This record gives sequence, C-alpha cells and structure tokens, in this order.
Amino acid sequence: MVATPFVPVSTTYCVLAADIASFRGVPIHHVCSTFALAREFEYAGRLVYESGRQVEEQAIGVTVSVEHLAPAFVGSKLQIEATPTSFSKGLLACKVSAYCAGKLIATGQTTQKVLPTSIINQILTPPE
Repeated sequence: MVATPFVPVSTTYCVLAADIASFRGVPIHHVCSTFALAREFEYAGRLVYESGRQVEEQAIGVTVSVEHLAPAFVGSKLQIEATPTSFSKGLLACKVSAYCAGKLIATGQTTQKVLPTSIINQILTPPE
C-alpha cells in the first residue's frame, strides 16, 4: 500500500435478482453479473476516497476494471475489499477484490479524479 491520506475499506453486498447477467431485460445467467460487480467495485473505491476526503474537494469515477473469476448466486453475501494503491496528480487508484464465502470471485481496480468541488460542479452542470 502506498502512503496516502486514504485507508483500505471492506464492505458487504447481498446479490439481488436485479444483479443477474441480462441484456435489455433478457436473462443470460442467473448469477451476479460483471457489471453489478463493477458497480460495487466503484462503490468500494468511493468509500476509500471518502476515508481521506478534504472538505473543498470531490471525486468523479474515471475507470473501473473487473476480472470475473467465479460465480456468485442470488442471495450470496459478497465481501468487497478496496485498497488505495496510488494517489498522484489528483488520481486515486484502488485495488479491489470480491469474495463469496471466503472464495475470491473477482479482482480489479478503480480510479477516481479528485478535483475542487467547484470544478466538479461545472463538469456536472448540463449546458443551457
């Protein structure tokens, strides 16, 4: 782990029926989808950011990657661990892992861009 103002986090998530692999309403597999894992990875990375956040700043997600190694069924409890690996030039990178019943089911990483809140507000304001 790299010295940053951010700390590792661990969070849990219960796989819901809405998380199954499906495209445009057509179920593909009745297990947790890779895109549901990506959402939970991004959430875990956000929790890392919140652990060292400064009052006058905000972060916006810029990358998330997931290598899906094994299935997790609906109703399964996932343990998701995120560890900050670098913080440089306003980019916070985290290594993320997901476990189901103690078995590693996915790995990946997230990156968030940390900017002053005023700049984030400008970016997220729709054009007139």
